[in-house]
Amino acid sequence: MQLQARFDAVVRNIVAPNGLKEILVPSWSLVNGQDDLVWHKASKQADGSYRVTIKASDHKHSTGKYRADVYLVDKDGNRQYLTETVVEVNETKPSGSISILNNNGAGTFDVVISDVYSPKGFERFKSQSGLRLMIKTIFVGMKRHVKQMAITRLLFK
Repeated sequence: MQLQARFDAVVRNIVAPNGLKEILVPSWSLVNGQDDLVWHKASKQADGSYRVTIKASDHKHSTGKYRADVYLVDKDGNRQYLTETVVEVNETKPSGSISILNNNGAGTFDVVISDVYSPKGFERFKSQSGLRLMIKTIFVGMKRHVKQMAITRLLFK
């Protein structure tokens, strides 16, 4: 199974002389500036660190370099910049397999579309052939980011 593009920002060794209310991590892709800026609240971990998962799906599915800054918010609500990092994010492109089954020579056969992966989700199957077809499609387990299969029966007139 392929996963969508993401990375974890982990903040350790925090020194907060005025107390610590929360850790905020703004992130954005470096494509088109900060047009996809998202502020994340990091979650405290058992080891005392703070972690947030940053997903390309929250940033217009941009690939390439992402910047993540870290801000400490003290007990009085004052925000203090701590650090930043830049990481490379690559997202798998849509893919799938197609095969023809049960071709009995009588004008009917099954088209099996399997191992479908689409980082932006799956809406519908559309035939690109110029043939006049009556199409009955059954989609099985079509969920985002999961191996999927569709069975289509094509009847030629």
